[in-house]
Amino acid sequence: MSQKTKIKSYILIFCCIAFFIAVLDYYVKCFIEGFPIWADISSFWFVKITHLRNYGGAFSILQNATVLLAAFGIIVPAVVILFFRKAMLDDFRYLLSCACVCGGAWGNLADRLLYGYVVDYISVGTFPVFNISDSFITCGAVALGILILLEKPDSDKFDAAKKNVSEKVSDNDEGKKV
Repeated sequence: MSQKTKIKSYILIFCCIAFFIAVLDYYVKCFIEGFPIWADISSFWFVKITHLRNYGGAFSILQNATVLLAAFGIIVPAVVILFFRKAMLDDFRYLLSCACVCGGAWGNLADRLLYGYVVDYISVGTFPVFNISDSFITCGAVALGILILLEKPDSDKFDAAKKNVSEKVSDNDEGKKV
């Protein structure tokens, strides 16, 4: 497979994953919108499905700042794509993690643009009510964090940096002797 073909296929995979997440979230929210606000739709063990409208961001911060939150819904995915574009083409795990963040952000962005609020519906104990998009954003961000923390430094870059430092140290030692 040529590099150009690989890039095209990874872009297609990224778009399909992100689009699937956003569409799944949209259709679940359309279903939930058919129930009254604060209605307990269903319960599974300790998880309840409760219809709620969130006019703010995560944990209901920035209430009624729809324009600012919509801007974040555009800017954050753009930054993720720009920052991780090379990693996404080299490692499928980065691609999947970034697609989760972007798909979730676009799912919530669609709500903000269509309704002016985000439909939340998953209630777990005393934790704030959230939705599928929030789950994908969180899982994708955590996965990216883990990938970054576990990433091994490129040995060639590390060896070059080590050599550069040792040359500077030896240059300083020679300068002191003179």
